[in-house]
Amino acid sequence: MKQYKFKVSLKDDLASILMINEQGEKVGDIQRDVMRKCDDQFTYTYTPVKADKVTMGMKTRKLRDLNIAKYILVTSEGTTIFKERAGSNLLRFRVDGKISDNFISIEENKDGGMELILDNVSIITVTDGPGNEKTVIEMVDDIDEYSIVFAVSALMFFMYKLYKRESWYIEEMLT
Repeated sequence: MKQYKFKVSLKDDLASILMINEQGEKVGDIQRDVMRKCDDQFTYTYTPVKADKVTMGMKTRKLRDLNIAKYILVTSEGTTIFKERAGSNLLRFRVDGKISDNFISIEENKDGGMELILDNVSIITVTDGPGNEKTVIEMVDDIDEYSIVFAVSALMFFMYKLYKRESWYIEEMLT
C-alpha cells in the first residue's frame, strides 16, 4: 500500500493543498476553482505534477433534487457525472459513477473514513485523523498516483467532508 498526505500551502496569498507521497515529494495540488453549473464554494481542481488537471464540482442543487447531490468531473478525456444513491445517502455517504467503462463507488466505511471501490474491489481508503493529525490516503500499489482514479479520490474527499457537515446539521435538528 502506498500512502499520501495532504499538506496546506500558502503562497502569494493563494491557498492550496499539496498531495505528498511517502518520500515527501509533491505529486500534485488541490485548489478552489469555478465551473459552469456547479456551486462555486464546492468546486476544486487537482493538478498533478505529471498529468492533466482534473476538476470536480458539486452541481448546483434545484428544489427537486435537494436531497441527492450530483458531482461533475471534468478531465482531458471528457465529463463524467457522479451521483449520490437515493435512500442510502441519508444514512451514509455513497456516490456512484463510471470512469473509462469502470464502475466506481465512493462510500463512507465503518470507521468513518472514505473508500473508493473500483469494479467491486476496494483500492483507495482516505482517513481523517482526529484533531490536528493529517488526512491520509492509502492506495493499492498497482494504481498510478497520476491516474484519474487517484484524482477522484482526492477531490471526492472534499465532497465527503461537505456531506458530513450537512448531515451533522440534519442530525442536530432531529435531536
